[in-house]
Amino acid sequence: MIQYIIKALLHDGSVFVNDLGTFTLQYTSARMDGDNLLPPQNRVDFDPETDHEEMAFTNFVRQEKQCLITQANEEITHWVEELKNALAHNKSIFFEDFGTFSIDNKGHIAFECAHIPELNLEFEGMSALSLTKPKLEPEPESDRDIRLETEDEIGSENDKDLGLETEDVIGSENDKDLGLETEDVIGSENDKDLGLETEDVIGSE
Repeated sequence: MIQYIIKALLHDGSVFVNDLGTFTLQYTSARMDGDNLLPPQNRVDFDPETDHEEMAFTNFVRQEKQCLITQANEEITHWVEELKNALAHNKSIFFEDFGTFSIDNKGHIAFECAHIPELNLEFEGMSALSLTKPKLEPEPESDRDIRLETEDEIGSENDKDLGLETEDVIGSENDKDLGLETEDVIGSENDKDLGLETEDVIGSE
C-alpha cells in the first residue's frame, strides 16, 4: 500500500487514507544544520485527523490495480487495520524508504518521514556540504628537528668550502710573494757576480 501512497502524492500532492489520516507532500529548501548546508528535499507531513471519508485514494488504487472499487476499498481497510494492530503491540513500525509510524502521548498515530527517493529524483546526487574550514595540523617536532639538523649540516659544508677557497687564495698570494723575493735575491747575486768579474778584468788591465 505504501507504493500507492507515494504515487498518489506524486500525482496529487496530498492523500487522505480513510481511518488513518492525510499525507501531504512538503518542499523543504536548502537549510543550515550546524556547520553543514543540507540540500533541498521533498518530505511528507502527516495529519491523523479522520473525521471524514473520501474516495479519491480508493479510486486511485482501483485504477492502479485495475480492480473493482469495492476490492480496492477492502485492501486499503485491511492494510490500515493491520498497521493499527501492529502499533498496539509495538512502539513503532518502520517502512523502508518511507518513514516510521508510532503512537504519541495522546494515543494518536504519528508519522516521521524518512528520505523517499521517488519524491526526490530532482535532487538526486546532492549531499550535505560542510562549511567549516579544515584545521591545519601542527608539524611534528621530529620533522622540525630533522630539518634544523639538515640546515646545520648544509651550513657547515658551506663553511668548509669557503674555508678551502680562502686557503687557496691565501696560498696563491704567498706563492707570488715568495716568487718575487726569490727573483730579487737571484738578481742581486747575479749583479754581484758580474760586478766582481768586471773589477777583476779592470784590475788585470
